[in-house]
Amino acid sequence: MQSFILALILSCCALHAAVVWQDPAALAREDKGAPAPPFRFDREETGGTSPKVVVKDARGVTWYVKFGFEAKPETLASRIVRSAGYFAPIAYFVPKGQIQSIPAGNLKRADKVIDEASGRFTEARFSREVDFVKDASWTLDESSIKGSRELSGLKLLIMLTSNWDIKDPNFAVVRQAGQPMFAITDWGQTFGAPDMKTHWNCRQYSDITRSWLDGVEDGHIYMRFGGKMSNVVTNGIRAEHARWLLSRISGLTEPRLKKLLRSAGATPEESACFSTAITQRITSLRLTVPAAAASAQR
Repeated sequence: MQSFILALILSCCALHAAVVWQDPAALAREDKGAPAPPFRFDREETGGTSPKVVVKDARGVTWYVKFGFEAKPETLASRIVRSAGYFAPIAYFVPKGQIQSIPAGNLKRADKVIDEASGRFTEARFSREVDFVKDASWTLDESSIKGSRELSGLKLLIMLTSNWDIKDPNFAVVRQAGQPMFAITDWGQTFGAPDMKTHWNCRQYSDITRSWLDGVEDGHIYMRFGGKMSNVVTNGIRAEHARWLLSRISGLTEPRLKKLLRSAGATPEESACFSTAITQRITSLRLTVPAAAASAQR
């Protein structure tokens, strides 16, 4: 009983001290580099929709390895989100590799993506182990940050990346750079059409860019978002909040995006298409902000 009470007190303290945004430089220092082979099998994870295993690399670092359709979009989204000062798991795209010491007959879903005899795999997302605050969670209505520019910035990133899978299990409080952070932990269902529940589809992502901003009124930006929790995701975003986020992501130029896309395993065609589409979405937001400011002054 005493241990339960202590855990509850610690989680409450962490929740009270948590922030939703940090200096990106502090988050960047947490990234100690790409996973280093050889990789040694630890166990298979059975949750979620994609096959996953847990491995340790040559330096003893624990990585959660996800295979399948989320590997590319999650790697790209994590880089964009972290560069803006928000939490996403540190992720690397590994085009091919080998996992050692897999016990015979041990794999279940992962046997479709890993050759059990050789341990060889292709196209995987390696995500560094996350330090979760036990029994602590939050929502986009969290009172301590409600109405803040930092929360609005996170909402805008959800829509910038078209992350339609916003649901309670993907919210957590984590320790990052010595600071408890409100976190969204899954960014795999991104860069598609939220209302169609697709991902990594540049044509659909580009089509939505033409209409993702619905207008401005009284200093608030109204946006179209067909993903989960759409009402709360689109609510309460002010023009000054958008200007603040735009200053945080000013480094996401088209050449920078192409570099991030290559590191996420994008093909040359995907890199060209997505870098243009993401740049267009950022530009449309930038052009909308002065209109919102002018509307607020009338």
